[in-house]
Amino acid sequence: MISLIFAGLLIFSPVASAQKIEVTVKITPPNSVSVKGKFVKENPNQANVNWSFLNSIAGTENSGGRISDFSLTDNRGRAVAVKKMADGEYLADEKADVFQYRIALKTPANVAAMTHVSRLSNEQGILMLDDLLPQFTAN
Repeated sequence: MISLIFAGLLIFSPVASAQKIEVTVKITPPNSVSVKGKFVKENPNQANVNWSFLNSIAGTENSGGRISDFSLTDNRGRAVAVKKMADGEYLADEKADVFQYRIALKTPANVAAMTHVSRLSNEQGILMLDDLLPQFTAN
């Protein structure tokens, strides 16, 4: 049985601005993780109401289809309405401070993708931030 809880501060530095979020990743059997993130301080990407996840990586398609239970809250702890537009694509009614979701992490069928894609089994796993976290871009 694999047991892991990762919590930490991640700093992303796109060309336009640095982003700081706190992220917690918990393994939730069977073969999935729950992810919760929070912007540390006012961030230009909070105004971004478009949320997206990688949909293709290393020959593995529909990675966004692994996301479920996606939800957002504002700085007062109120739920932000969000609509799923497509697998891995969400549209929020307003800016959000906290995001939360679940990702199914089955072993990919493409063996060549195993070192590039997050996956979990009963014995081992690998977590890659590229396909675990939303794709933040500078506005």
